[in-house]
Amino acid sequence: MSKPIGERVLIKRDVAPEVTESGIFTGKVATKLNSGVIVATGDECKYVKEGESVIFVQNSGSVVQIDGEELLCMPEGAILIKLSSFKT
Repeated sequence: MSKPIGERVLIKRDVAPEVTESGIFTGKVATKLNSGVIVATGDECKYVKEGESVIFVQNSGSVVQIDGEELLCMPEGAILIKLSSFKT
């Protein structure tokens, strides 16, 4: 896995499900949410670590393709909330 520089993080963005928990098909194209899981952190990150679920500022970061996977690269300061710590 690639490693971001400085205080930047790589985030795998969450995607809204096409079917609700009750089984109703929404008919929408996959919606990208402003939440995700941190997959890598730079050496200067102080507040977050790999595996943590976070909510970040909408439309922040740059979309990057790494090993065929679409990730967001953004500064640690664009993260608003840590939700929990777990690996996906």
